[in-house]
Amino acid sequence: MAGRNQELLHNIGMQFAETQQPEVAELFFRKADETGQQARVVHQSILKQEALSGDLQFEKNKFG
Repeated sequence: MAGRNQELLHNIGMQFAETQQPEVAELFFRKADETGQQARVVHQSILKQEALSGDLQFEKNKFG
């Protein structure tokens, strides 16, 4: 989902850049970058949580 949002924001920025509105375009490019960074943080958090859950499940099965 974030990939699509990021792409959409970037595309909007491109439209403003093409119509000679670089300041507005830069706002959308910056927001697209922020969205991508936020998505990476969320993705990494999910992966860590899944790994922890898997470790706990393994320990539960191992000992009991």
